[in-house]
Amino acid sequence: MTASLYTMSYFFPSVPSRIPIVYAALNVGAYFGRQAVVKEAGGTEIMRYKELAFFGAVLLTTLYAYSPSLRILSPLRPRFYFVVLGFFCILLSGFRGAFVGVCALFAISVWLHRGTRSFLITCTVGGLLALALAMGQGRLYNLPFSAQRALTFLPGHWDPVVVLDAEMSSQGRFDWWRHAIEEHQIKDWWFGDGFGATVSDLMVASQHGGEAMAEVTGSLHSGPLTAIRYVGIFGLVLFYAIAITAAVYACRCARQCKGTLLQPVAIYLAIQLVWFPVDYTLIFGAYNEDMPQVIFLVGLLRVVMRMAERVKSTSSSIPAHSPVIVSERQMLPSLN
Repeated sequence: MTASLYTMSYFFPSVPSRIPIVYAALNVGAYFGRQAVVKEAGGTEIMRYKELAFFGAVLLTTLYAYSPSLRILSPLRPRFYFVVLGFFCILLSGFRGAFVGVCALFAISVWLHRGTRSFLITCTVGGLLALALAMGQGRLYNLPFSAQRALTFLPGHWDPVVVLDAEMSSQGRFDWWRHAIEEHQIKDWWFGDGFGATVSDLMVASQHGGEAMAEVTGSLHSGPLTAIRYVGIFGLVLFYAIAITAAVYACRCARQCKGTLLQPVAIYLAIQLVWFPVDYTLIFGAYNEDMPQVIFLVGLLRVVMRMAERVKSTSSSIPAHSPVIVSERQMLPSLN
């Protein structure tokens, strides 16, 4: 629903402002000026529906929880077309990190469901498919600019405008990180500067554009750096301890729920927590958003784990010779 509302603002920018309840759910940047359009010299533009990345990621993660093998790519199965829809949304968003993420989540789901051997086979086949898709660009077909941008880390004949846009995006991040370190934007590296910024810093940053404002408020597009900015190295170490412990616990929960009604939801949570430390460190992270997200996922995982333990204790208490048939759905306890 959220992705639909966001996307509507690109095609009908006047509609959301007339419906207050809908406008409140929209990104202001999407409403004013369609921020996803990057205009280059000569009138060439890259249309990126960035908000579709979240819809595509959730859809694919749900499918992975139920279909843990390459059979999900069979056109004879209805789920295949939902997979195509999910990847189509990811490519339209133009996010390289989102594309890498959904591929990694699928490999992790296979590992949790079927073990290391299937994981290696999936990585090999998936890598070949992605490489074939990239190599066909410019030779057999021409992908939309947003899709090309999401795949620019692979070898292919990409449009120069797309390559320039991707390189500028990466260089912008590197500049932010260098400025944060060289210009001592982080005053207390051990315990952090806390959330927010001083009024004087905000007034100065407002005169230099959005990038300066992002640097002042700590939005550095780097998980470790944002954590150090807010809570310091000490807080970063604690956060990694929580994230790694959550990943290990998620694997244990997935094994505990294997073969039960709770298996899909356990896998759904586990693949996100297992991938999170890598994604947070190497691709994209924001401590102020990711910390509550991890806590929420762990809370859901605890609920699933307790339900699994009750299901196991209930099933073990039923005598083997008992004629009573109890379904798994009946064994799930009430959450009241």
